[in-house]
Amino acid sequence: MLSSEIPAAESVVKQEILGSSTQQSASLKNFFSNPSYLKSLLVFSCIGNLLLFCGVFSLLTQRESTPLPIINTVTPSPTASPVITESPGEAKTRLQKCFDECETREFVDTLREELKKVQHYKAVGDFNDYQKSTCYGYYNESISPDKELYTYHYPQNCESNHSFSNQDTTINIAGRSYFLANAESNPVWESRTVTPRSQLQIVDALDNLSAQQQINSTYEQRGSNKVRVLTAEGEKVNEFNQLVDTVVQIKVNDLYQIEYFRTFEERAFNQNVRYWDYNVPNKITAPVN
Repeated sequence: MLSSEIPAAESVVKQEILGSSTQQSASLKNFFSNPSYLKSLLVFSCIGNLLLFCGVFSLLTQRESTPLPIINTVTPSPTASPVITESPGEAKTRLQKCFDECETREFVDTLREELKKVQHYKAVGDFNDYQKSTCYGYYNESISPDKELYTYHYPQNCESNHSFSNQDTTINIAGRSYFLANAESNPVWESRTVTPRSQLQIVDALDNLSAQQQINSTYEQRGSNKVRVLTAEGEKVNEFNQLVDTVVQIKVNDLYQIEYFRTFEERAFNQNVRYWDYNVPNKITAPVN
């Protein structure tokens, strides 16, 4: 009795399990095979994707439109480079070392910078013109950069066959030149417009030397003082197509003052100038008749 009931019960249980599974499988199969269900699923899927896309797009748009916080940054102001200055003692040591040791061109450049600081000097010179067979001597006072006084005299080293070429006393102030006409009979100051000088003639003398290709440097001893001698000797073809010798020479003391200047061109001219009283004040004013 019991044995016949047990299989029957097991059969019922199996039927219940299989029946339920079979019904569920048939229901899913019917769902996926039904076109109307699939259309509905596709529509809901599209709507869901569209809503998701709209949400992401809205989020990104809001993020881009949100202004970034402004951060105030303070730009440091540039720090000025410290001005390197040297004491008078240091400058003197540097200049003395250059006077003794600097290569010629470097010494010339240093000398030019020192001469630009000069405000006053006096000079006496002479000029022999070999083409005109004339000569003259002159006394000069200068104030930087464009005040000059010239008076003229017969020079001691005038060539024996040259005649004295006397000239009018002249005062140059900026763009005006005053000259004493008829000095012996009826002296009257006259004036004319001239190009103002841009630098002292001592700087012109150095520029004349610096323009030469080859400059030799030597030293002379004058008592306890040493003088540096810069000499440029060369040749050139003159206006008459003649090959002539040329000389440009300056002598400089250890205070960076030109004491002597010479420029010479064979068959043309010979000029000698001596300088002194550097930065001793001169008084040059416009003359009054």
